[in-house]
Amino acid sequence: IRKYLYVQIMVELKTQMPLAILITRSPGGDAKKFKPVAKKVMKLGKAIKYVTLDKGYDDEKVHEFIREVLMAESIIPARNEDVPIWRTSGRYRKMMKRRYSKKRYHQRSKNETVNSVVKRKWSDSTLALNWRNQNKEVIFRLIFYAARRFISLFLILHAEYVFC
Repeated sequence: IRKYLYVQIMVELKTQMPLAILITRSPGGDAKKFKPVAKKVMKLGKAIKYVTLDKGYDDEKVHEFIREVLMAESIIPARNEDVPIWRTSGRYRKMMKRRYSKKRYHQRSKNETVNSVVKRKWSDSTLALNWRNQNKEVIFRLIFYAARRFISLFLILHAEYVFC
C-alpha cells in the first residue's frame, strides 16, 4: 500500500508567504482539513479579511467557521453550479451561489503559485522514509521558500528605496 502526504498550506496572498501548514496521510475532503490550518493562523494573531478557497471546500461548516469565527468573508464557489439556489442548503452557500467577487476569487491562483514553486524548486517527492522526517522535509522546503521570498521582497523594496 502506498501512502501519500497531503499538504494543506494557508498563504497570505499579498506577499505569497506561507502562514500555516497541515500535513496528513489520510485522504479525505478538503473541508475537514481546513479548520486546523485556520486555527494555526488565528494563533498568529493575523487579521484576515478574505478567505479564498476552491470548490473542494464548499461546505456550510467551512463558511460558518470563516464568517463567524475568523470574522472574514468567505469566497468559495459552489460545487454544483447546476443545482438551483432554492435546492442549495445553507445560508452562506446560497449567498455564494447568488454572487461572489470573481476578481478576489482569482487571487487564489497565488496560492497555487506557492505550491508550484515549491514543487519545481525542491521536488514533490520526499527522500525520507520515516514519517517524522518526511514532515520535517516538507516544512523545511516551505521555510526555504519563505526565506527566498522574503529576500526577493526585501531586495525589491530596497531597490525602490535606493532609486527614488
